[in-house]
This record gives sequence, structure tokens and C-alpha cells, in this order.
Amino acid sequence: MTIATVLSAFALLTFMAWTAILVLVVRVGLLPKLGAVDEASSDDSQLLSPPPRVSVIVPAHNEERGIAESLRSLLSMDYQDYEVIFVNDRSIDRTGDIAEEFVAKDKRLKVIHIEELPPGWFGKNHAAWCGAQAASGEIILFTDADVIIAPDALSRAVNYLIGENLQFLGVVPGMIASGALLKASITAAGLWLYLRFRPWKMRDPDSSAYFGVGPFIMFRADSYHSIGGHSRIALRPDEDVQLGKLAKRSGLRADLLAGIAEVKYEWMPSTRGLVRGYTKNFFASLEYSVLKVLAWTVVGLWLGVSPFVLTPLLVLMGEGILPTTLLAASACLSLLLVAGMMREARYEVWNALLFPLGVLVSVFAMWRSMIVAMTRGIAWGGEPIPLSELRNHRI
Repeated sequence: MTIATVLSAFALLTFMAWTAILVLVVRVGLLPKLGAVDEASSDDSQLLSPPPRVSVIVPAHNEERGIAESLRSLLSMDYQDYEVIFVNDRSIDRTGDIAEEFVAKDKRLKVIHIEELPPGWFGKNHAAWCGAQAASGEIILFTDADVIIAPDALSRAVNYLIGENLQFLGVVPGMIASGALLKASITAAGLWLYLRFRPWKMRDPDSSAYFGVGPFIMFRADSYHSIGGHSRIALRPDEDVQLGKLAKRSGLRADLLAGIAEVKYEWMPSTRGLVRGYTKNFFASLEYSVLKVLAWTVVGLWLGVSPFVLTPLLVLMGEGILPTTLLAASACLSLLLVAGMMREARYEVWNALLFPLGVLVSVFAMWRSMIVAMTRGIAWGGEPIPLSELRNHRI
């Protein structure tokens, strides 16, 4: 077998893979949009009047930078009956003081102060659990302390939950980002998550697919408590995804919506911060499997990097028109898909040109996450938890 034959086979396989991914995204992979949900549900016979009470749970640890804006958005929602339970988890900055200032202005806000983290918990998971125990609503919405939610987002989500007779609803948010490399890295990670978890299959009860994103996770309260809620994932650093997994494994009726315009947050302000943020949960999302890290590294470098490196190299070497053309076409298909994702995320489309670098950032973050977990354990609002113990907390 000649080198030319191997290169042609590799190039053909790469082109077929990107064609399949593009067709998958365009034809079956798009999530329904939260903004397209009517104020009235698709099945009016199931609507409740008055609407069910909603408890919005907001765990927070040292979030003084963005908490005021977030609380203003939460207290400005147009939903008729809801409360906001803000859980100040051992903050050493002004997070708790700022939240208390809002209590004086709006009695729908309640503040819980946690002074100590019990053994066997990560901080955010424990804070969310404590908030849920204090909730009075028939529906519970978990969100983060840096999230901005549109005024009508809660009404639309509740209507969808009721109209579709769901017990779990997740909303994929828009991520606010500055910097071309950061946007490319976020998009590369988003494509990896898409292929890894198949979120469009979440609504299929016969599918094992699951997903969840921290800024907007909604449960019917009785369903949340019946499956054990955050107590079942006390030591999971990827608690949002695991809530989706717990819901599906427990047989709850679940679905996902895209809420790019309705739910927004800035997870990390820089690419370096993004890598550090991934450290606690990237390896966990692969169930602490070294083999999965190796497999996804190969896939990432193969699909996300090799077409852009090999195409000009083959041109310079004059190795053949067929492999060069197929790899160039693969690069174009990947850029077309990523540009569409950029546009959907409200990013500048030209940032798609940095997609290969974004893939390299994601691969680096994945390996960093694995190495840190294996050598130091994972710390999240408390003392580091060794990998041997973390592996005992898989659903």
C-alpha cells in the first residue's frame, strides 16, 4: 500500500466524517428555541390557573462582581408567582451583603447563608440542595449567580414544561465572550459537547442521551425530590450534566431548549480562565476515563486540526490532487459548520477561522483536567477530593 493510497483513504474518511456531522446538525440536531415558545402552551388543556409557583434557586460563592445585575434580571421577570432563594455559600467578599440589600427592596427574595460545608459535598451542590429544601414552589429552577435571564424566559419555560408534560427541562444558554480565541474555544467545546452528549435526543424516552447546563435547569419539585436531587450527585463537579443524566436514568420526561438570546452569562472572561474552568469538570464529563480522553484527543486532532495542517503540506509536497482536494473540502465543511454555530451564538462569523486553535485549547484543557484530577484531586469550594473517591460517585 503506497503513501498516496493511505493519504487518499484518510482524506476520504475525514471528508465523510465532516459531511455526516454537517448533515446531522442541519437535519436532526437543532434544538427547539425557547424564544419560539408561545406565552400560552401548545396544549392549553394542561395549563394551570393560577400558574404554578416557581422557586428560583441561586447558589453563589464569591460572586460580588456580577450578582447585582443578575438579581435585577431575576427580580424583573414577568412571571406571576415566584420566589428567588439566594444561597450565599461561605463567600468572603460582599456577595451576601449585596444580596441582603436586595431583600429590603423585594420580599420575593430570600437569602440563606451557609457557614460550613459538610463532608461529602462540593460547595455548589450543597448550596443548591439547601436552597431546594427551603423552596415552596411546585417548580424549581436552578440557575447561577452570574446569569441574566430575559423577563419572559421563565413564563415560556413553564408553559413548555406544562404543555409538554415534562418533569425536567434544560435550556442551553448564550455565552458572553470577548476575544476571538475565546469564542473559537467556546465553539469548539460546544461542538465536542454536541457530539459527546447528543442533546437533540434528550426528549426521546428510548434514548440514553442526556444533558444539562447550569444556568437554567428546571424540575417539577416533586420529581426532583423523588430522585434525590443534588444529594445523588454531591461529589460531581459536572453537576449540571449529571442532573440531566439522573433525570433520564430515573425515567423522568425530559427535554432541552436553546435559549441563546433569553439566558446569557459570561462563564470566563479569557481563554486562560476557560482552561482553568474546564479543569474541574472536563475529565469528569468523560467519567474519569483515560481511554475516553485518548479517544477524544484523536478525534479532535483528526477532525479539527489535521485538514488545516495537511492541506497546505500536501500542496507543498505535491502528493496528489485527490487527498489535497478532500482535505481542503473537509476544512471548508468544518468552517461552514462552525461559522453557523458562531452566528447562532451571536459571535462574529470570521472567528471561525480560529477553530483549529480552539480545538487545541480544548484538547489541552482536557488533558490538564485529567492530570490535575489524577495528581491532586478536584477542589470546588472546599478541600480537594481524591480521584479514587470521585470515581465512587458515578450515576
